[in-house]
Amino acid sequence: MTLTIVTFNNSIQMFYILSFLQFVVDMYFIYLYRKDYMEYYSLYDYIDRVLGMPNYAQIKKSNNKICFFFIFLAATTILIDYTAWRIAYGWVLTTIYSIDYLYLALRIVSSLEIMTHFSQVLFRLKIVGDSIEVFHSSNNLKLGGFLAAQKKDRLDKLKIICYNHSDVILWYKRCYLLLLEQCDFINNAYGFRRTPHGSGSLPMLSTVMRIINSLCVLLIGISRCEQNYRETERIVSLIDDLIINKKTDEASSSSLLELRHLISTRPVQFKAMNFYRLDYSCFVSVISAIVTYTIILLQSLT
Repeated sequence: MTLTIVTFNNSIQMFYILSFLQFVVDMYFIYLYRKDYMEYYSLYDYIDRVLGMPNYAQIKKSNNKICFFFIFLAATTILIDYTAWRIAYGWVLTTIYSIDYLYLALRIVSSLEIMTHFSQVLFRLKIVGDSIEVFHSSNNLKLGGFLAAQKKDRLDKLKIICYNHSDVILWYKRCYLLLLEQCDFINNAYGFRRTPHGSGSLPMLSTVMRIINSLCVLLIGISRCEQNYRETERIVSLIDDLIINKKTDEASSSSLLELRHLISTRPVQFKAMNFYRLDYSCFVSVISAIVTYTIILLQSLT
């Protein structure tokens, strides 16, 4: 009985310490980059004035789907976890322990915030890719034919700043460079804000639900990163096809090649403090590590 109480107390302390440390780290980085956030959002405002941004509704819809999914997943995890603790230790200690659920909710909210930033970059890359695709599919490669094919909400903005195809592509290059700056800010501001999880004598189902919750956060976040990478590959592919299969003037071809070189040499990347790139290979490595050490722990217990 004494050993059980000691184990329980150690588990409570470990959960509190790890959760509180994560909370402190989040607050520190919010304070550290508090002034940079204004510049970060003003850059988006500048990019949107150049490109036009008809995808706000799509961004909201996409983010809402993710939020509803994680609300359901978190509620299920908390319910199962609370029930498991309640059966084992009674409602008093379980209720004291349940403050950890607040930290769990904060970690999920923090992860969702990072995913929304991934979406912001993704949909602006789509605008650039869609515009180049319109340029690619246009039969009349003169300025009038190209601009006539643009959506009206972008047409007025491009008319003011663009005089030929080279000018249009030049502004796309500038917007891409600004998006790279946004990615650098995301990597610096959020790259260290990882989600630690404690371990204790929880029932198997509760532990599995926590693992599933963490893996879902990781998988959906990485899938957003991969969508950004695929979008840059689509832009490069469209430029290649445009240069090879379409008749473009020398100035436009030169500008397209410069844009292609820029995207190829400085691709959009999301990293964790520059230690590793967030992609599917990272997710596979995490799964492999979890499976490997789970087997080791099970063998140690037996």
